Amino acid sequence: MSAARRALNPFHRAPLCSAARLALPRNVGRDTIRKAIENVEPRTATVFDPFRAIVDAIVAGDTNGPSKQRHTASQIYRRLITEHHFKCQ
Repeated sequence: MSAARRALNPFHRAPLCSAARLALPRNVGRDTIRKAIENVEPRTATVFDPFRAIVDAIVAGDTNGPSKQRHTASQIYRRLITEHHFKCQ
């Protein structure tokens, strides 16, 4: 496996780590880990990517306030639609 493919793979932490060692804490089989390592493809852009920074800012702003005043996922979704014209099918 090339170094570039190994760098893209979230399961392959250490270059000399076995599939069994990676599979055990994740409760998956060794074959599943091997397939994941061999079939790594670069992540493509999603509809949400341009709005990720906005959501991160909302969540970061919520960390300073009281827990009862934090945004729920539904509130963040509504804000994206009304304030930032988010359209998702």
